Amino acid sequence: MTSTIPATDGASGEENRLPKLFTPITIKSVTLRNRIVASPTSLFTCDGLDGRATSFHMTHLGSRAVGGAGLILTEAAAISPEGRTSADDLGCWSDEHGEAFAPIVKFCQSRGAKIGLQLFHGGRRVSTNRVNNLPLTVEEGGWEPIGPSPIAASTRYAVPRPMTKDDIQRLVKAYGDAAAPADHYGFDAIELHSCHGYLLHQFLSPRSNKREDGYGGLWENRTRFTLEAVQSIRKNWPDEKPFFVRLSAMEWVDDGWQLHETVRLAKELVNLGVDVIDVSTGGGDVHETESATTPGYALPFASVVRREVAVPVCTVGLITTPQLANEVLENEQADLISISRAFVRDPYFGIRAAEALGCPEAMPWSREYALAVRQLNNLGL
Repeated sequence: MTSTIPATDGASGEENRLPKLFTPITIKSVTLRNRIVASPTSLFTCDGLDGRATSFHMTHLGSRAVGGAGLILTEAAAISPEGRTSADDLGCWSDEHGEAFAPIVKFCQSRGAKIGLQLFHGGRRVSTNRVNNLPLTVEEGGWEPIGPSPIAASTRYAVPRPMTKDDIQRLVKAYGDAAAPADHYGFDAIELHSCHGYLLHQFLSPRSNKREDGYGGLWENRTRFTLEAVQSIRKNWPDEKPFFVRLSAMEWVDDGWQLHETVRLAKELVNLGVDVIDVSTGGGDVHETESATTPGYALPFASVVRREVAVPVCTVGLITTPQLANEVLENEQADLISISRAFVRDPYFGIRAAEALGCPEAMPWSREYALAVRQLNNLGL
């Protein structure tokens, strides 16, 4: 979709083409003002409030709305208490969590942004101390990790308890149960986290899933949990609102989850009513850390997924400049750009991107800040 803004030279009938980064996109009933997605960024700042959002979340997410994001995705919100990676992770398993989110949702929307909730479970990568990121034992106030198989995420994590079929079905229901209040409290979109070595990805990957039942072994079995979670969410999430699923395209190792499996799964997800495939990479381990170091490292994989599925594709991965973000869209490698660390470094990334791409009218400074910025610009400062 290409939009236009009036020419700045006053020539009658002439128009300047907006960079694609600043063209709106409509997904179901929701229109985003631009293609910039403020990516989920873990904050570990619930401050002992049992997963409820705090004033810090209002500041963090609200600044992305003021700063020009088209869509803001919350950090991963656990669907059950044991799904949190630390006691200070966000949660979304009760109405109290929804009530805490409500004013944040309202504020972001009042500033022209849309906002989505990311649903999450950490699986075997949970019960850590947010201060040093080391695991907590049950005796220290931690909790028992669970996963597809009794295989620890690394030497510093505890061996998880293998999940029973009852465990799986309980969490399938929990995913669906989290979707209804997300709609009730005003979220515009929802995203299922199925990547980066967390619970659903642990079932997808043959490295972490050694089960011999209907949830392990064959591709159809390893993907079953994710597909059931999607179906559960779909029952409680309105058809007219966007439904994203984030996948790791591959794990950077030969014996892990592969790109062709992602493409196959993405097609299944679309058939179940998923509206956007959000493409990342990695299994949350050393292989990801060593490989995901080049700006735009996920782009080759996102391009393949986009070519194979009939829905918009979002991508992420050290996309830190407006020029690269726009180039990805102009080259039709993706439809949405997820910005993470660059938004942490500059909460006004969206506004500065419009300036850098020569279309400040597309994302102006808010009225509270506009005069101060204009005065500095007039002084050449």
